[in-house]
Amino acid sequence: ILMLDEPTSYLDLSHQYDLLNLIWQLNREQGKTLVLVLHDLNLAFEFADHLIYMKGGRICAQGSPAATANPELIEEIFGLHCEIRPHPQAFCPLLIPLAGQRNRRQVAMPAPPPVLCSDKCD
Repeated sequence: ILMLDEPTSYLDLSHQYDLLNLIWQLNREQGKTLVLVLHDLNLAFEFADHLIYMKGGRICAQGSPAATANPELIEEIFGLHCEIRPHPQAFCPLLIPLAGQRNRRQVAMPAPPPVLCSDKCD
């Protein structure tokens, strides 16, 4: 059994996927049992076979991504108003947060000026 607590924290997006693909390979090719703590539900939907949702230290729900990805459950546990749609390429649920989240203030912020990669990435 390999237990990982937030293994994707502080990683940029490409490295998150590299790491989760490596972990997925360990499971599929070597039969390793994996327990991961993830707070990114879209990553969990894409890579997990079974999800356990917790709130206040208690298990609230569990099951496959398809069985547990419903807006009412997400709003009840996380206070997040969302839509769930099929992911167009990964064939798993895709959580889309919606404006007007319950218990959250919406603050309008001016958009920062664009940064061109050629200016910063050389």
